[in-house]
Amino acid sequence: MMTRVLAAALALAPGFAFADGHINEDKSLVLACLELVGDGAEWTQCVGMMFKPCEADKVGSDAHTACMVEERDAWREALRVEQAALADVLTPAGNIELTNIINGWARYSDQKCQESSLARGGSPVALHGCEIAEVVSATSELVACREGRSTAQFCVFKDDG
Repeated sequence: MMTRVLAAALALAPGFAFADGHINEDKSLVLACLELVGDGAEWTQCVGMMFKPCEADKVGSDAHTACMVEERDAWREALRVEQAALADVLTPAGNIELTNIINGWARYSDQKCQESSLARGGSPVALHGCEIAEVVSATSELVACREGRSTAQFCVFKDDG
């Protein structure tokens, strides 16, 4: 099953037009996998792909934690670049709504991830894992908007005419 999901994700990944070329192939595959959840892919498969860059390190080790922080930061940058790309094409009302959504989401996800970590004894792995999953999901939505695949209310493009 994973082989079919990877093949489908590979087929979908080249179709993703990422702002500024800042998302590498591995991240493209993660986003493509998320597009296939419910249509041949399972969330757990996508999660496995999400955390693949850190799998060589022993879970909980300093190297593993550092890798997860690096991945989180890379995904945050991808989210920032996607939001900036949308700022150029969304209506003013769409941009305001998107900014409000992103700000609310940031507060929500910070609290959610802190609670997830505390429930696991203050685990940095739980904290950073949650943060990565949250940022990847948000990035996926912004990419879908920019590519015209989103039905989110904020995703309204300016008229060029």
